[in-house]
Amino acid sequence: MGDVVNLNQYRKKRDREDARRTASTNRARFGRDKQERRETTFVFERREAQLNGSRIEPREKPVESGTEPASPRKTTPTKDDRGDS
Repeated sequence: MGDVVNLNQYRKKRDREDARRTASTNRARFGRDKQERRETTFVFERREAQLNGSRIEPREKPVESGTEPASPRKTTPTKDDRGDS
């Protein structure tokens, strides 16, 4: 006669193996685990902060007296602007 087999243990073993196969394909498919994503994010943010901290802001040119900075919009000159009386 054959050996007595516990079907619950067989089913659980089969399910675990299926889960391992699925996990393996998902790891290959999605790449990195949570810890690796966090490390990459941390390194990126640290580099970004270092670059922003060492950024040199351009100096603003002093405005000469009597001149105004050019406006980005074009305006139609009025009678007073043309110098006509």
